[in-house]
Amino acid sequence: MPSNRRFGVLALVCCIWLTACNSGGDEEEKKRADDRARSACSRPAPEAPAVKLRYRVESAPTTAGSFEETKSALCARLDKLRLPAVQVRQAGPELVVRAPRRLEEGVELATMPGELRFYDWEPNAVGRRVVDVPFSGSTALFQAVQTASRMSPRAESTDIRPGAPGGTSPAKADRLNDSSGPRYYLFGADRRVIAGPATNRGTLAGAGGAKAPGSRTLTVPQGITIVQAERPPGERRGVERFFVLEDDVELSRSGIARPKAQADRQTAEPVVVFDFTDAGRGSFAALTRRVAERGSGAPAGDPDAALQRFAITLDDRIVALASVDSRENPQGLDGRTGAQIGGFSSLGQARRVARLLEAPPLPGTLVPVG
Repeated sequence: MPSNRRFGVLALVCCIWLTACNSGGDEEEKKRADDRARSACSRPAPEAPAVKLRYRVESAPTTAGSFEETKSALCARLDKLRLPAVQVRQAGPELVVRAPRRLEEGVELATMPGELRFYDWEPNAVGRRVVDVPFSGSTALFQAVQTASRMSPRAESTDIRPGAPGGTSPAKADRLNDSSGPRYYLFGADRRVIAGPATNRGTLAGAGGAKAPGSRTLTVPQGITIVQAERPPGERRGVERFFVLEDDVELSRSGIARPKAQADRQTAEPVVVFDFTDAGRGSFAALTRRVAERGSGAPAGDPDAALQRFAITLDDRIVALASVDSRENPQGLDGRTGAQIGGFSSLGQARRVARLLEAPPLPGTLVPVG
């Protein structure tokens, strides 16, 4: 007994010493990161011709992030995306980003949240009439938001994720799976969006047209979300199509590792491939096993019903809608080979998205102004 006690004390001392060392290391790393961010933000004026982009920093009550924290994170992201010739400064309540015109697309990417999410498709998707028909047309977003505003999330046993503490109720798990709180949209009398989505209803009050006759604000409740559909090959840009989803996130960007851009081996189209972390692989396996089991229960003689699907979204835009063949993979996919997303216009854009997925998240949301 004395020897065991002596070992326990020694282990405790070592643990405290290691924690202190790690804490000091963390502080030093944080200081170096802050220094890099300050340096990144202190850049000279960009070359001409230049563009000036203005943003408002918006924070949801559950994900508050200060103005300075968001500014520093954006500067660090610009370095990660290899955009050194971009200037970031504060102008009153706004962030002003000045960049060479040739880098405008890269800057817009850097200001995106960069949120990657996986969803079980068939149980959660709502379309115009059936799950595979999105809301479309000139008022597609209004139709989707109006539908979503009348919905309520459902607490189900499948909401309980692998590794959840024992005793977790479906209702609690359903809330934990939500990606955000309520979102607010402002529409004009013509049912076209004026502003939104916003995480704070009050920010819509200052939008142009907020007090115009016939304008209205609609609320998408927590637990429900809107995602933009993939653009079919050959469809002209500017055509928007949307689905409503129950916001049951199965896996997010924290569950992926080593994102990399490359050409697809079969189609040669630019894609981003990535591996999963150990936790992410477990979540992916559980998701695809459930999808496969649902396909196995489909009526005999209906091959399409056997191909149930999951979706991957990047900043609320579907970038992959993949099926799991229950006949070939009755237990789903184990995630050993990772996954990939597509829909990029060039390999350069895919590389920037891969770097974005490696960059730290922004504490606040950057909302374009003007």
